[in-house]
Amino acid sequence: MQKSNAGRRRPSGAFGFARCVCMPASLLSSFSCHGTATITEPSSEQGSGRISAQTDCDPARTTQLRYELEGVPTRLAFARAMIGDLPTSLLVDTGATDHVLAGWFVRKLGVPTYPSAVDETTDHDGRELPSYRARNLSIEIEGWGEIFRGDPLVVDLPEMFEQQGVAGFLAPQLMRPSGQSLILDLERSAIALVSATCARSRMENAPGCWMSSQPLRSCVPPNATVGPIFAATVAIEDRWGRLVIDTGSTESDVFESSAIGANIGPGQHPSAEAYVASGHSPASVANPSNIVVGECRVTQQLVIDPGRAGRLCQRDGAIGMDLLRSCVLVVDDEGMSARCSRFVASRTD
Repeated sequence: MQKSNAGRRRPSGAFGFARCVCMPASLLSSFSCHGTATITEPSSEQGSGRISAQTDCDPARTTQLRYELEGVPTRLAFARAMIGDLPTSLLVDTGATDHVLAGWFVRKLGVPTYPSAVDETTDHDGRELPSYRARNLSIEIEGWGEIFRGDPLVVDLPEMFEQQGVAGFLAPQLMRPSGQSLILDLERSAIALVSATCARSRMENAPGCWMSSQPLRSCVPPNATVGPIFAATVAIEDRWGRLVIDTGSTESDVFESSAIGANIGPGQHPSAEAYVASGHSPASVANPSNIVVGECRVTQQLVIDPGRAGRLCQRDGAIGMDLLRSCVLVVDDEGMSARCSRFVASRTD
């Protein structure tokens, strides 16, 4: 999502529902979007919302994530929210620079809206989206409290959002005040606000590989008027690039126009049903590729995205929930740290 509070239209972010892909091609009936990754569900203890059994830190705030909608398992994480006077769900999306509400939900609330001359909004494929503002709304997250009060950005999203009762996107990195650390524990299904000391202890005691030896930096320029999104340096079949850490995407992808995309090319599955914030997006699926992200290695099928990067964040694609599901992400004043207990490869049959 790209928006600006400046006095002129200019890009300022990458947008939300990055990509939901069904492989091979089939219609998307829910956000579960049964793809090719083999995901091992966490145990009941892991899914309890506890941040760590290895530290005695008391989070200042916490909320539990859900990998289901109306009882249907999903590949994406959702948070319960209260917006205005209506309970709802928001998709947890580290690839969004702003909290964004769906037009259908704002209309249901019946609040006034107005056009904004300074907002420019694009989706994961670089397509520009009409956007506007809703007046005077608060967003509260269950167990956490209020995270936003003001005039939120609104976009008319695909029909599936209303069908599944999803009111928009939650950019979790914006839930952190300066000087504190936010833990997004995708395996234990929780978000927590903790001290820097607690976050360091959590990461040091976490199992698995580090995505980077140093915190990932935001690919959004420091003078931008929106929140950060973080990109990791990757090597895919010996070609280097940068992929955004994107919990709003079911599958990892690379842009067809990038050097990586041109190198690996489409493979066994020439097409896949893919959806971004602007609607249907054609895609192909490459043969399994060797991927290295810091200490983490996996042989994985990647979606070849026909879109392009937005002007704000130069990137070659995204790391989606097919790889992030086992990860702990920490956002602090230095950037984002990421450690994953396992990378789970897609099926190759």
